[in-house]
Amino acid sequence: MKNILVTGGAGFIGANFVIHMIEKYGQTYNLVVFDNLTYAGNLDNLLEVSDETNYAFVRGDICDAEAVEQAITEHNIDTIVNFSAFTHVDRSILDPEECMHANFMGTYRLLEAARRHGNLRLNQVSSVTGDTPLLVRDEETGKISLRAIETLDGEDITRYSVLTMTDDYRVTFQQMRHFIKHPANEVYEITYNGGGRIRATASHSVFIFEEGEIIAKPSSDLKVGDLMVTFVGEVDIERQTHVFNMEDILADYSYQGMDESLIRRQNVVEALTKSPQNITKLQQLLEGSISSATTLNIANQLADDGYLEKTSGGVYSLTTDTLIGAYETSNQIWWDLVRRKLHIERKTIPVTPLLMEIFGLYLAEGHCSHTPAELEQNSRQVTFTIGATEHHALALLRRCAEDEFNIKPYVRERESTFQVSYSSYWVHALFAQFGATAESKHLPYWIWTQPPELIAAFLRGYEGDAAIKGDGRRYFTTVNRELAHNLSWLARMNDINCSFSTRIVQQIKGKVPPNCTVTRKREFYDLQVSSENYRADESGAWRTPMARCIPTQSIVKALNCRQNKGVTVGYKELSGKVKAQALAATFEETPEDLVRLINSSIGVAKIKNIQRIDGTVMVYDVSVPGNEKFFGGNMPALLHNTDEVYGHIHGDHESTEQDPLVPRSPYSASKAGADLLVHAYHITYGLPATITRGANNIGPYQYPEKVVPLFVTNALQGKPLPVYGDGRQMRDYQYVRDHCEGIDLVLHEGAIGETYNIGTGHEMENLRMVEILLDEMGLDRSLIQFVEDRAGHDRRYSMDVSKIKALGWQPRHTCEEAIRKTVRWYLANEWWWRKVRNEVFESYYQKQYGTRKVLRTESK
Repeated sequence: MKNILVTGGAGFIGANFVIHMIEKYGQTYNLVVFDNLTYAGNLDNLLEVSDETNYAFVRGDICDAEAVEQAITEHNIDTIVNFSAFTHVDRSILDPEECMHANFMGTYRLLEAARRHGNLRLNQVSSVTGDTPLLVRDEETGKISLRAIETLDGEDITRYSVLTMTDDYRVTFQQMRHFIKHPANEVYEITYNGGGRIRATASHSVFIFEEGEIIAKPSSDLKVGDLMVTFVGEVDIERQTHVFNMEDILADYSYQGMDESLIRRQNVVEALTKSPQNITKLQQLLEGSISSATTLNIANQLADDGYLEKTSGGVYSLTTDTLIGAYETSNQIWWDLVRRKLHIERKTIPVTPLLMEIFGLYLAEGHCSHTPAELEQNSRQVTFTIGATEHHALALLRRCAEDEFNIKPYVRERESTFQVSYSSYWVHALFAQFGATAESKHLPYWIWTQPPELIAAFLRGYEGDAAIKGDGRRYFTTVNRELAHNLSWLARMNDINCSFSTRIVQQIKGKVPPNCTVTRKREFYDLQVSSENYRADESGAWRTPMARCIPTQSIVKALNCRQNKGVTVGYKELSGKVKAQALAATFEETPEDLVRLINSSIGVAKIKNIQRIDGTVMVYDVSVPGNEKFFGGNMPALLHNTDEVYGHIHGDHESTEQDPLVPRSPYSASKAGADLLVHAYHITYGLPATITRGANNIGPYQYPEKVVPLFVTNALQGKPLPVYGDGRQMRDYQYVRDHCEGIDLVLHEGAIGETYNIGTGHEMENLRMVEILLDEMGLDRSLIQFVEDRAGHDRRYSMDVSKIKALGWQPRHTCEEAIRKTVRWYLANEWWWRKVRNEVFESYYQKQYGTRKVLRTESK
C-alpha cells in the first residue's frame, strides 16, 4: 500500500482521515482526494494539508467510470478508501433516487475499476506468519510442493492452487487469487493434536467444530479444547505412476569431446541429405575434416542406431525418418552419444515399488556426491550405510542395482555396518532429486501424485531411519524440519495417520579433547506413524486416531440419536468415523451432509495450547475466491478469512458484523446494498476488500445538516433545536478521529473480506446528547423544540465493537467527550460554518424542518 485514492475525501470523515494519515505517517503514503465537491464536499476541510507534497486533489464523480479510471492510472493507485456517500437520512427521504445513485452505483463503479486493475486493493489483511507451510500446485507445470507462505511473495499467485476443503468436505486444490503481506504487532501461537503449530494474528480465523457444525473463529477467540479441522485420507488429485525421462534428467550432461563428436555426426548426416555416398565420396564431401577410419566408424554407428541405411556395396543413405525430422534427429543423436557414454539401456524408467522403497531407504540412510570436486567426476557415487544386521535392506539394494539399473553395487562390510555404493552418473542423477545430505534432503515434486501403494513402499524403505515400538508404531527421526513437514503432509494425503514432534538433544561438538565437556544442543524432528497403519486387522490393538474422528455431537445432531439397532456412538466427545458409518447404516435414510462428512478425509485436531506473542512480525495471507479456505501448518489445519446498516436494534442486543441488514430508510438501504455489493465482489471475483461500519460520527468539518453541528450552529444563531419525537432514540456518538484510527488499523491489519464495526460501544439518548451540548455552550434547555418524528426513524442503534478491539483499537473519547470536543471546535471555527450555512443550506433547512409539526417546547 503506497498510493491511496480517498474518494469523498473532501467530505467530513474523508477529510479527517486524510489529515490523520498525514499527521501519523508523514510522507509514507501518497493521498489523492477524489471528490466532486457537491453539497458536503469542501476544500476548506483540507486546508491543514493543502501544502503537503504527498497530497493531491482530483475533482470527479465516482459514478463517472472514465474519471475514476483516469485518476487510478495517473496516480498509480493501489488502494481505495471510499467515503463518497449521500450521507444523511433526511436528505435521502427527500431525494431517494440521488441517494441510491451516489451510494450504490458509485460503489459499483469503484468496484469495477478495482477489478479491472488486478492488483488494486481496497484493504490489507491479517493472517499467518511467513513460516506457515501450504501445499500448492503450479497450474502451468503441474508440480506440487509444500512451501512456506512467505516464499510465494513476489510470484504470480494466480498460477498456483492451494489445498483446500470444499463445501461437501472434499480435500482438493483450488486456484488462489491474491497474496497479501503486512506487519503485525502480535500473533497467537496455536498448538494442536498431532504436533501441529500455527501462528496467526488475532483476527485471522481458523475452522473449528462447534455445536456440531464447522465454523470459522478468530484466533483471539479460540480456547484450549476447541476442535480444529484437519484431514487424513483421500485427496482429490490425479495420480499416475511417474516415468523418468532420462533425456530430460541428463539435459545438461556433457563430457570432453562430446561437442566435437556431435558435430561430426551432424556433418555426416548433412552430407548425405542430397544423395547416398560411399565412404570415399563421403570423406571428400567432409573435406577431409576427419579420417577415413573415423568416418567409417561414425557411419556404421549411425546405421546401427537407425539413422542411415547401408547397402551391400558400402553405400550409405539417410532413412526416411531422418530425412523428415532433421531437428529431432540432431537431438536423438545427442541422446545416443549420452546413452552410449553412460551405459544407459532405457530412455524412460517407470517408478516401481522396489525403486520407491530404495528411494525411501536413501532418504533415511543414504547420501550422494555433492561437493564441487565430486561433481567434476563423471563417475558419481550414491552411498547407503545400513546396519550389519539389516540383511533384507542389503538384498534390496543388490536387487535394485541389478534389476532397475543393470549395474553392480560395491559392498563394503565393516564391524557394525554395510556400506553399499552405486557408482553411476545417471543413477546419481535419479537420487540427487531427493537431495545429497541429511540437511538438504527433500521430496521431489513428482512424489505427491504417486499412487498410494508406491507411497507405502517409499515409507517402508524410510523405516531404515525408524524406531519400531512394540505396538507397531514407527518413529522416524530427522534433523531436517522441512523434510519432516513434507513427510507429514505426504503421509496424511495417502491415508497414513501420523503426528509430528520436536526434541532437543545435547551433543558433543566434534572430537572431545581430554577433560573437555563442551556440548551443543541439536534439534531433532520425529514423525510418528500410528500403529493402525501396520495392524489394521487388529482393531483392539490401537485406538482410533483423533484425525479419523468427528465430534459425537455432529452425529447426534444429524441423526437425533446416539444408538439404533444395537449400534451406538456412546457419550465421548469424539467418535471414529467407522463407528459413525455403522450407526448411519442402520437407518434407511441418512442426512446427505452427514454421509459426506463421515465418508470424507476430514477429522479433528484438538487445541492443546494458545499463547499470545508480542513483537513486530510480518504476516501473510492468500485468497481463494468463492471458498476462502486453505490448509496450512506443519500438520494440516483448515484456515480461513471470514466474510460478511443494521436497522433498528431490539432490546439489549448489539449489532455484530454478521447480523442481517434490515435498513429502514433510503439512505441505510443504499448503504446496505453497497456493502453487500462489496461483499459479493469479494466472493465472486476475489477482490481484496474490507468493510467498516461506523457509529454516529461527530467532529470537525461535519456538514451542519447532521444533528450535532446543526444544533450547535442553530444555538449560536438563537434558533430552536428540532428534536425528533420524544428524543429517546439511542445513539453511539464517536469522535471522528477515533473512527479514522480504526479505518487506518483495518487498512493495515484487517482481514480481507471482513466487516468491522467501529464505535465507542456505548450509547445515549438523543435528548441527553442535546443536554450535554447546551451545557458545554452555557445555554439552558429552552431552545429544545420537540417536532414530529421522521419516517422510518430507528429507535436504537448499538454496535458490538469487540472485533475491531481484537485488532488492538480502542476509542480515545467517550460519547460525552466527543460531543463536548465537537462543540468547542464549532465555537472556535465560526469562519468555517458561516460559509457552509449559506442560502443553499438554508433552503434545504426550510424544506426539511419548516413545515414539520411542533409537538412541544422544553422549559428552562
